[in-house]
Amino acid sequence: MKIYKNNNSKIDEIQTFERNSWINLINPTNEEIALISTNFNINIDDIFSVLDEEEKARVEKSSTYTLIIFDTPIYDLQHFMYTSLPIAIFYIENKDVLITVSLIENELIKIFESNTIKDFNINKKSRFLYTILIKNTGLFLTSLQNINKKLLETESELKDQLSNEGLIKLTQLDKSLVYLTTSLKANKIVLEKIIRQDIIKQYEEDKNLLEDLIIENEQALEMSDVYSNILQRTSTLFSSIISNNLNIVMKRLSIIMAILTIPTMIFSFYGMNVILPFQEKQLATLFILLFAISITILASYLLLKRRKF
Repeated sequence: MKIYKNNNSKIDEIQTFERNSWINLINPTNEEIALISTNFNINIDDIFSVLDEEEKARVEKSSTYTLIIFDTPIYDLQHFMYTSLPIAIFYIENKDVLITVSLIENELIKIFESNTIKDFNINKKSRFLYTILIKNTGLFLTSLQNINKKLLETESELKDQLSNEGLIKLTQLDKSLVYLTTSLKANKIVLEKIIRQDIIKQYEEDKNLLEDLIIENEQALEMSDVYSNILQRTSTLFSSIISNNLNIVMKRLSIIMAILTIPTMIFSFYGMNVILPFQEKQLATLFILLFAISITILASYLLLKRRKF
């Protein structure tokens, strides 16, 4: 648990709960959760719910606080793919405090803790909220661009050589896009509720931020749809190539088997216990062998000439 407060244009960490402060909780202990719940009259189940990776984005308003849960993109190093993580913002109106809660450290919170955001002001709650959501949408855009780069790299690898590893990468990228697209759609619903229900008092100077947020969120959704379509077509293309290659291999194997059947049939005839032509001749074995080879070569030539092989 860390507590921040504005100091001119920057934020400083403080040790006590104060008005116009920002409290950030990352994977908090039970004691920290109980402390926050008691001091700010927050339902303890609401805090615990955010620590569930599968928690859905939503907006809820109670008599003492407003809860906003949205998804932020993260990169799963274990599975080499993008997924999402819920982050909660509790706005305690009577104490003018914002509380953020997340399960693990993430890029979104690090951006604000690094003091790199221009004109960042904790005291202006609507601006704080819109800035968080804008930066979060920016992370989605960056993640989508990274997915597109990985898609181009994987496509280039598969063009050179089709491999199971490359196809697995395509599957991971497809899963990443599904996760990010689903999260963006959920965040859009949250954004619409914030605007429609006037969750936090809005100021005239924050209208530009709100417009930027709406535009960026739409751009992210459009970009995810475009990349999903590209990935789907790429996957379909390589599936067709694999199927075509398999057909070519099976055709070649069938032709080889057909050619090899010719000498097999000839030798089988002369292995029968009946009277056959030339079997009494001294060079019968050599003649039969040369005849089988000649017929095999002729059949192979005819097939190659007709480009069937």
